[in-house]
Amino acid sequence: DYEEDREGRELSEKIAFLQAINPNVDYNNVMPELIDQLYEEELAKAAQEEEFMHGNIGALNPLQPD
Repeated sequence: DYEEDREGRELSEKIAFLQAINPNVDYNNVMPELIDQLYEEELAKAAQEEEFMHGNIGALNPLQPD
């Protein structure tokens, strides 16, 4: 089934992303709903860190345009 294959690939991509961040954690036996939640939380953290770093670049180098 195409839909199941697509969902399986998305889940695999999310697990790979999480394992790249936390290599000592085995996500393969975690419920898909929890994988989705953890994935969204890590994306939010990454976005906050990027926003923080972007904001601090201008503070560190006032000559650099935003």
